[in-house]
Amino acid sequence: MKDSNFLKEQNARLLWHPMASPTDCIENPPVIVTGATGTRIRDIDGHEAVDAVGGLWNVNLGYSCDPVKQAIADQLGTLP
Repeated sequence: MKDSNFLKEQNARLLWHPMASPTDCIENPPVIVTGATGTRIRDIDGHEAVDAVGGLWNVNLGYSCDPVKQAIADQLGTLP
């Protein structure tokens, strides 16, 4: 894996973040999340934090929720 500074620079240079100006992304790079369980997320530098806003839109059951993962797997199994 590349070092975190390289990925943060590439993120700011190559990706468009619709809610931030390009200058903001360079001066204050976004968090690069590498994993999550329940309400806690881990970033590329190994820091952990509680994701207090993810549930507002799409993670209201928490990350890596076993019943949700099983329901997705079951549904995928019905596809041709």
